[in-house]
Amino acid sequence: MAVACYIKLADLPSALSVSRKMTKHAAKDARGYLRMSQVLQLQEKPEMALEIYKLALRRCTTEDPEKIRLLQAKRDELTGKLCKPKSQDPIVVLPAEIMDMVMDYLNFKQKVACLSVSKHWNEFLSHQPSLWSELDLSLARRPVPSSFVRSCIYRSKDKKSNGFLLRTAKFNRMKDSGMVTKLVRACRNLEALEFLGSELSGSSVKDPISLCSGLRTLRLGKAAVITLDNVTQILKGRPTLVTAEFENIEARRDATWDADLPNLQTLSFGAGCVQEIGVHVLSVHQLVDRIPNIRSLALTGWKYHMGLAVDANFSGLEHLEALHLTNTFFAWQPRLPKSIKHLTLTASWGWGSTLSMQRMLEIDLPVIVELNYINEGSERDNSRRFIHTLLQKTDDSAAGQDAQQLGNGESLYQLENRSVRKFSLERCPLGSSGKLVKILEGIPRLHGTEDLTLVQAEFQDEVVFAQAIVQNFRNLRRLSIPSCKITGVGVKMLIQELRECRPSEERSTQQQIRRGLEYLNLDWCTSISQDAVEWARAQGVEVSWRTTAPKPSGKKIRYA
Repeated sequence: MAVACYIKLADLPSALSVSRKMTKHAAKDARGYLRMSQVLQLQEKPEMALEIYKLALRRCTTEDPEKIRLLQAKRDELTGKLCKPKSQDPIVVLPAEIMDMVMDYLNFKQKVACLSVSKHWNEFLSHQPSLWSELDLSLARRPVPSSFVRSCIYRSKDKKSNGFLLRTAKFNRMKDSGMVTKLVRACRNLEALEFLGSELSGSSVKDPISLCSGLRTLRLGKAAVITLDNVTQILKGRPTLVTAEFENIEARRDATWDADLPNLQTLSFGAGCVQEIGVHVLSVHQLVDRIPNIRSLALTGWKYHMGLAVDANFSGLEHLEALHLTNTFFAWQPRLPKSIKHLTLTASWGWGSTLSMQRMLEIDLPVIVELNYINEGSERDNSRRFIHTLLQKTDDSAAGQDAQQLGNGESLYQLENRSVRKFSLERCPLGSSGKLVKILEGIPRLHGTEDLTLVQAEFQDEVVFAQAIVQNFRNLRRLSIPSCKITGVGVKMLIQELRECRPSEERSTQQQIRRGLEYLNLDWCTSISQDAVEWARAQGVEVSWRTTAPKPSGKKIRYA
């Protein structure tokens, strides 16, 4: 009533203020949104009024059907006014094949939104089964009803074969385990399953998986807790799996690996909060024997039990290209195959022993392109020794070959072809030891790095530190040095001199084009000023500089 009075008096700001209060105090009442849109149209703001109609349709789901239809009619009427006079519905003009190609660029949530454009759009899209080969509930913010899942399944039904074309299903906020079982039984072509939420776990995950005869990919997110016993049963019962990832495993007793897994190429085990005896429960020796064709193996968060010295030998995995042992602790340096290209190691207590150093000397990594090294415990100052020993054999052989090629008049830059392209070192050596600079200067295999990360870098002189990077890392494109005490002087030196340095004249014209740094990470670097960051950005460098923890989002609650 008040809004109508203000409109009669031509006091539109007051009318808008009152209608806004109506939407705040009664968010599910359509009248406030209708009045607000009316005022906005009188203020010649039709685009904003259209957004208010859309907001009302999202919020007023329990409103009277008559008011819902009124909102839809007002929205459609305003949409028609805003459209150009000669605009046409693309789904009517374009061929069906072109529309299919356009819809393929949209994700699942966007395709579902297109169903509500009009009745004609709904009719057309619902009868294109190839568009619904994926059920992706990963972006769901509210519990997903079973009726919605059932509708998605039937949209993927092919009329010719009378079968369902659904191949990938990602579940999140899905509480009905029976609906998951029905989906698995109906969709015989299902190849990939992902469980991201905590609503389904244990037997409600294991039972549907056992029904998927052609399953190739299985992923369980951090919220989907599963026991190690269920993991072993799933892998044993589904030998067709090519990719298996479990991010939250509860381990109370040792795993038993009594079935070969020749098809498995990617395997990831993430430890949960329950670990009785740490990494020992995985029975790594048995596991390695059962996965001969593995290409990527990741073990994350598995602790070291002081009473059980666990060893690992991965040298028999001839096809292994990626090995990530993140915060996973073994008593000694694991044995590694020559095929590794991507390696993450967490140096544990005792790695400075004679046995570990001897193993490092035996390791040969000729094709490695990425090395992530994490220091823990008392081994922090031994990182230079470890990394140098790991790469020493290849450094020596490459240097010998380069010397021979130099004698034949060939290029000396063959060593860069064997260089590590991405190097990360967490918990760098103490600044008083000066070993960080020695790592940067004394390991030739690292000098071709394009992406360098040094977490908690400590140094006594930032100029010496910057010079070590500039003089040895000539191909550097991305540099991350979070939580260090570098100032604007060091940042300016890094950006300018990496851009000015030039490769040898022997290299091709294309290789001589130098762009310098493209990305610089200075998170938690408190000794640097805002001016230095802005100067770096003005040089065309993407800079990340966070100095405070992100504030929690959400509605603020005031207490009396």
